[in-house]
Parts: sequence; C-alpha cells; structure tokens
Amino acid sequence: MSTTEDRSSDASGTANARSVETKLEVIVLPVSDVDRAKEFYERLGWRLDADRAGEDFRLIQFTPPGSGCSVQFGTNLTSAEPGSARLPGRVDPAATSFSSASDLASAMVRAALAHGEHEKRIGQADPDWPHWYARYMVAEQAGTELPT
Repeated sequence: MSTTEDRSSDASGTANARSVETKLEVIVLPVSDVDRAKEFYERLGWRLDADRAGEDFRLIQFTPPGSGCSVQFGTNLTSAEPGSARLPGRVDPAATSFSSASDLASAMVRAALAHGEHEKRIGQADPDWPHWYARYMVAEQAGTELPT
C-alpha cells in the first residue's frame, strides 16, 4: 500500500493531516507508431482495454496480467516526444532479445521488407545490409526510431 499525506483544514480552519491511499492507475506513453506499439503489447499478452478513435484522436489502453496499472498511447494524447518516457540508464536500447525462433524470424522478415524499401530509396543494393538489419531490429524492439 502506498500512502501520501493530505493537508487540509477542518471546518474551524485548523490544519490537519491524514493518510490517503494512492494508486498508480494509468501511464501515458508517447509513441511514434501507434499500430506498431499496439502490436507490441498484444505480443506481450497484455489485455486490450480500449481502442477508440475520433476525429484526429486515437486512444489505446493495455493492462498487464494481474496489474492495477495500465498504459495508454495513441494519437494526440500527449505533446511529449516519442521515446521520451525512457529514462537514461533504465532501458538499454542496444539490448535486445527474442523469446522464440519464431519471434526472431518474424523480426527478420519485417527487417527484410523495410530493407527492400531502403534499397529502393538509395537506388542500389546495400553492401552493408547486415549492419542495417541489426540497427533496424534493435530499434524496432527498443521502440526507438527505425533506420530509413
């Protein structure tokens, strides 16, 4: 249980303090690609609570199994820059792992498709393709900006 002190005045104007239970219920995450973020949390097995859209607005909410706190992200929910919720030292963007060979194969297929678009943009075969794939796959899993 987490508590905080609530300082207020009673009817006579005398200040008093009491303990109030507080709980973290929702965290808003700034993301650059809403659909990719949604797919990420679905793969984690988190419960999709909401996917609502309006004119120039979208809200998605997920809750991890057994948690009383949810994450929200979408379009026009926050003015914070995508990726700015990662505190320095808390997430190593170079660290990456895959839970199965199937997950790794899927990541490689996505990287291959994106790399094909990259080669179209540069107008030639990319001789440094292994490094490009590696940067793409690490950025995708870390949720940072993908290489172009």
